Amino acid sequence: MVLGLEIVAGLLLLALGGEGIVRGGVGLARALGLSRLFVGVVIVSIGTSAPELVVTVNAVLGGEPDIATGNVIGSNISNIFFVMAMGALIYPIAIHQNAVFRDATFLLAASGLTVWVAQTQPFTPEVGAVFLLLLGLYVCVVLFTEWRSRAEPAIGGQALSQNAFVNLIVTVGGAAALMFGAQYLVSGASGLASLLDVPPSIIGLSVVAVGTSLPELAATAVAALRRHPEIAVGNIIGSGIFNLFGILGVAAVLSPDGIRLPTNMMQFDIWWMLAASIIIIPFLVSNWRLTRLEGTLLLTLYVGYLSILFGYVTLQ
Repeated sequence: MVLGLEIVAGLLLLALGGEGIVRGGVGLARALGLSRLFVGVVIVSIGTSAPELVVTVNAVLGGEPDIATGNVIGSNISNIFFVMAMGALIYPIAIHQNAVFRDATFLLAASGLTVWVAQTQPFTPEVGAVFLLLLGLYVCVVLFTEWRSRAEPAIGGQALSQNAFVNLIVTVGGAAALMFGAQYLVSGASGLASLLDVPPSIIGLSVVAVGTSLPELAATAVAALRRHPEIAVGNIIGSGIFNLFGILGVAAVLSPDGIRLPTNMMQFDIWWMLAASIIIIPFLVSNWRLTRLEGTLLLTLYVGYLSILFGYVTLQ
């Protein structure tokens, strides 16, 4: 009974949080004269990445760096192959050029740099500081291009108010609802899986892995339904950049001895993360629209990734 209530509460909070963060984001774009792409890649992406930040910091402070790095890398894989796929399946997503030439290329660079560091040295506090500086640089680049383009947000869309402060509160409230909703749903689903005697490895690969991407999924689904493609795409790409440079950067800063990726992650998962960052670019520039067919292909790749990973785990 309690597990059922946790699952229902989690789903309800995710729905309300997704609605709040998208409506609040659209309202901020209107009130401040910002493009919705900016709101997606900066504000919404940070809000939806809050659960990853909490999990990663707790893992590092608890002496479990493998969980911290696995959380970041796994989240980036699922965000592109699963969350973006689901958004495209709900409604084909129109792509703004800045989402490719500025944001997706920065995500590719962040993924490439992460792979290079992982293969050559630990993620030391010094590396973490550089990552955080690069995150600050990215935000500055986004602000500069916003200022130069002076892009006007589209007239359509739903917002609760033209007041920037009100919409900021709605956005923050939506992000909080997403975080708690994800925690309730993962807790309830994990408990249910345990009652059904599902192996812990399966729980980790399915419930927990997808659970860390639930806020991005909820926000992307609502943005797709509300026809706000800039927020849908910006949320996913911005979240990926924030995960690597922000969350992994914080994890490294908090680890005096540095963080080394486990061998299996260096040989397998991190390359899937890099491949996801590469594959998504031609998908985005093809007719400047992410279609349902492309969403299906991305989802198929994610199923393939989980299948291979599951096969590897069962052999251990």
